Amino acid sequence: AAGMTYQLTSEQFAVNQVKHYVGKLGRTDHAGGANWIFSDSTSGGRVPAEVARASGEVDGVRLPKEAYYVCQVMFDESLPRVHIVGHWNYPHATTKPVYVVARADEVELLVNGKSLGRSNKPDHGFLFTFDAVTFEPGEIRAVAYASGKPVATQTKRTAGPPAALRLTPITSPEGFLANGSDVVLVDAEVVDAAGNRVPTFNGRIDLAVTGNAVWRGGYN
Repeated sequence: AAGMTYQLTSEQFAVNQVKHYVGKLGRTDHAGGANWIFSDSTSGGRVPAEVARASGEVDGVRLPKEAYYVCQVMFDESLPRVHIVGHWNYPHATTKPVYVVARADEVELLVNGKSLGRSNKPDHGFLFTFDAVTFEPGEIRAVAYASGKPVATQTKRTAGPPAALRLTPITSPEGFLANGSDVVLVDAEVVDAAGNRVPTFNGRIDLAVTGNAVWRGGYN
């Protein structure tokens, strides 16, 4: 039903992180708080129809979301960072704003090596916006500058068609123990022929377990 979901995309939520973090950082009644909630959990949604709170920097099994990298840029004062919010896989001729979060004076955005100009007026100190960027298959790159010198860069590339699944186990330092009580997490990714994750894949994946193990559940 209308109004019964959080209604923010991953990109919109990540952009919101900048405004909320900077706004709360400057309030006189806040001291030391960095996050309301770091991980998606069953601690309650924002409306009655939602069964989970989906506003963490990582999801329920700790996979980082776009907001995670945005916070990494803002929180880490030890070195300059830059992050392009979102991916670079869109339908032909898509035009949209591209948001870049950086700890820098200005940011330059390039598509397939062609500069789209520089921005030196970030919103809330970190958020650089490039309006009406037209998608071209290939790569998008952001270069952050401080005192006129490049200090950080990030490149995102267009993934090809889905070609395979990649399963990555996460175990304890001792590995997966056959002791009747250990747990292993397995990340399942759809990748192209070159092994790049396909960020726009929304199809179904069926999982099955064989051998002496019990499936305890999944998180999409």
